[in-house]
Amino acid sequence: MSQLPDKRIIAPRRRRRLRAVSLLPTVATLGNLVCGFLAMMCGLLAMREAYFEHAPHVIHPQIAEYFPTYISIGGYLIVLALVFDALDGRLARLTRRTSEFGAQLDSISDVVSF
Repeated sequence: MSQLPDKRIIAPRRRRRLRAVSLLPTVATLGNLVCGFLAMMCGLLAMREAYFEHAPHVIHPQIAEYFPTYISIGGYLIVLALVFDALDGRLARLTRRTSEFGAQLDSISDVVSF
């Protein structure tokens, strides 16, 4: 008779791997949320710079070449939030790990970002 591998040995490794992979949709959703908050902060900083005389211009000179204003930084952050929003749904379906909490977190992060 041939010796078949014991299923008890294989199962814990697979479960551990699936648990690690199931965190990816949540991380993408939180990335969406963080980008939304930072975009709002950039909008507030742009308002402060436009309407107050003594507001410091704090964009670093090396970064100012690519991001000249806070509004441009906020725009790039919204595009990055869009990418995270597209990824989190696909990752959740790919890993087959959906939950009610994940759906609610995705909804609130969409409201904050967009």
